[in-house]
Amino acid sequence: MPPALQSDDVAQIKEFPGGLYAVTRVMGVENIFPTWQRLEKWVAGSNFHASERPCLEEHVRFIDLMSEDFEVDLYLPIDE
Repeated sequence: MPPALQSDDVAQIKEFPGGLYAVTRVMGVENIFPTWQRLEKWVAGSNFHASERPCLEEHVRFIDLMSEDFEVDLYLPIDE
């Protein structure tokens, strides 16, 4: 982040710890929660385990929230 960039009353600057994330893309708002569940199930059956770091969502395309065109990437922190 540039040194001149500061938090204000509109936006806060947050720092997240790095590491591995299991990532999957969701199409459609109604699929977000079931996809989180599938991602957690995948991690439970893998050689990884969920980490205590924050989960993240990257909104890729979100013009119409009720549309199947809505896209979000889900990031579940994992450790080996």
